[in-house]
Amino acid sequence: MRNLFIIIFCLVVVKEGTAQNSFGLEFGTYFHSYQGINDFDSIRVVVNDSDRGEMFGGLFYEIDIVDRVSLHNKFTIRPIYISNTVYNNSEQCQFCSVKKVTLSPVTNLSIEIMPQFELLKLGELKVRIFGGLNTSFNFRIDQPEISFNGRHPGVALVMNSLDNVVKPVSFSLIYGASAEYRRFIVWAKNQHQSVYSKKIEISGQSYNFKNSWQFLSFSIGYRFYSLKLNQKTR
Repeated sequence: MRNLFIIIFCLVVVKEGTAQNSFGLEFGTYFHSYQGINDFDSIRVVVNDSDRGEMFGGLFYEIDIVDRVSLHNKFTIRPIYISNTVYNNSEQCQFCSVKKVTLSPVTNLSIEIMPQFELLKLGELKVRIFGGLNTSFNFRIDQPEISFNGRHPGVALVMNSLDNVVKPVSFSLIYGASAEYRRFIVWAKNQHQSVYSKKIEISGQSYNFKNSWQFLSFSIGYRFYSLKLNQKTR
């Protein structure tokens, strides 16, 4: 990842001549897929949810590098709701199985750096493909403590520990395509599967807690401003 940033930085710094810059707004919807199964003694936590659409919005900034190649950057904000199913998995407890579902809400701020290539140009219509890196800053939202009135203490203990399992910073690869007509742009983008969770702490003891997420998004944007910057030096 460090090498990717170095290459992108060098491409921007060493570029000579006239650079076309632009920025604008973007809005869209995304669909998610969460996966993970983890056991803590007799308690099992299953993360398995998909295809729930949520809205997001953000800004984008773009700069030309060379002919047909540009650097597209995004800053987006979106809500994420992770569905956790928690239940007693003990074989010795056939008649006391407990199954509960809880949502772990997260506010996700993403910065994306994506080199892109223009595949096709027909008049004012441009078709591009892109790929790059998503850096996500994840802010958890604390939920009220669950007690079940003193019943099912093991399940309640695990559920109350789920609010603090999302990594504060996560990384994933992204790729997709866009179509632009005049100043309107439509994107289709896949955020590759990556691990979002860290170890979980239950009663002062840490356990491995491995879960992954993946996102597919569709969005539309509009360029508000375009500026040519002359980078030639004498």
